[in-house]
Amino acid sequence: MKAFFHYEFCEGKIKRNPAELLRAPKVEKKLPAILSVDEVTRLLEQPGDQTPKDLRDKAMLELLYATGIRVSELIHLELADVNMSIGFITCRDENKERMIPFGKTTKAALLKYMDGARDALLKGKESKWLFTNCSGGAMSRQGFWKLIKYYGEKAGIKGELTPHTLRHSFAAHLISNGADMRAVQAMMGHSDVATTQVYMAYAGGKEIREAYGAHPAGEAGEICRRAGAGAEQAKEALAPGSGMGDAKAPEMKRLWDRAHSAQILKNLSLRAPFSFGVVRQTKPRIVPSPEPKHLRIPPHVASASFACSAPSFAG
Repeated sequence: MKAFFHYEFCEGKIKRNPAELLRAPKVEKKLPAILSVDEVTRLLEQPGDQTPKDLRDKAMLELLYATGIRVSELIHLELADVNMSIGFITCRDENKERMIPFGKTTKAALLKYMDGARDALLKGKESKWLFTNCSGGAMSRQGFWKLIKYYGEKAGIKGELTPHTLRHSFAAHLISNGADMRAVQAMMGHSDVATTQVYMAYAGGKEIREAYGAHPAGEAGEICRRAGAGAEQAKEALAPGSGMGDAKAPEMKRLWDRAHSAQILKNLSLRAPFSFGVVRQTKPRIVPSPEPKHLRIPPHVASASFACSAPSFAG
């Protein structure tokens, strides 16, 4: 209506625009749907470890949540894109590539899959793809969509669940735990930081604060303070019978693994000859940067000692 009267006025067919003072209604922007930490834990626990398909499904779900990559990036990962020694994957398209770290639990799931399950699925065939279907061919988006729907129903998760839900959950949980916005933007592959800032709406959620220990007086916050004080104290806090690690064991393990991934991100950014973690142009060449200043690990993460063999769960 406004456009019509504006056109009529500009063409001189009417003397005054009657819709000039009209204001269009504000379109409500819906927040992306995410899973709680408990729902993610239940979802990742659904695949078994008895068949090659179970091991493949477990590895795919763990990697999807640990890295926040898109489902199209997941099914197009090649064997050469996975660095198991350091713990990161490389995602690329025609003009860009980025690297994202993953945690110890995701690494363990990938190793189980690659040590035998992948060959069983290939049935003697050769394939460059990391994940294949039961016939040895490349995975499809529709195939993985059915897979995550199946495990979601099995885990008792209500509401809509898509592969992108895990991507949203990855970003929201990271930011809620104090991760740097620019680092999350780089891992998500967002060209504009405004896209990443949407997840800030979840930073004040009571449930996520309690799960990740942001509340200074909470049990999880005490464990985080112990982690900052030293590795041995943190291990004691998570040990069975400590009175704190038992009740929130899955959430705490996931917190440790998330912090471990953040440390990998920091270490690689210092070692690599290019700006690690940032979407960069691959054509015509990579321009070295002597010191990546875009990554800032949160103080409570950077102060923790990651040399200890602390429990880890999902990435």
